[in-house]
Amino acid sequence: MTDTPMKMVDGELVPLAGAELADFLDRLENPPAPPVPRSVTPLQMRKAIRVAGLKEQAAAHLATLSEEAQEEWEFCIAVERNNPFIAGAITALGLTIEQADDLFRLAATL
Repeated sequence: MTDTPMKMVDGELVPLAGAELADFLDRLENPPAPPVPRSVTPLQMRKAIRVAGLKEQAAAHLATLSEEAQEEWEFCIAVERNNPFIAGAITALGLTIEQADDLFRLAATL
């Protein structure tokens, strides 16, 4: 038995080599990020905001919004990634798209 990664070619196992081997090893060491959830619960997002150290910034941003927008945040049943309110909050908090995606990924685990 060999420790070399193998692939099937015409019904036979052959070792990976060159760029294929490098790509395989890179994917093992740097697996792709999990998909970004479309939505999380408000509690999950609030916990993620706290864990990420954004609680004060988020509260300050929320305080600048209209009463209607504040109610939307307070009483929502889901925090949806593609919601325009969330897009505005991402911008106001100075987050990149990748950071916002990571915040949703984190929220989904809490």
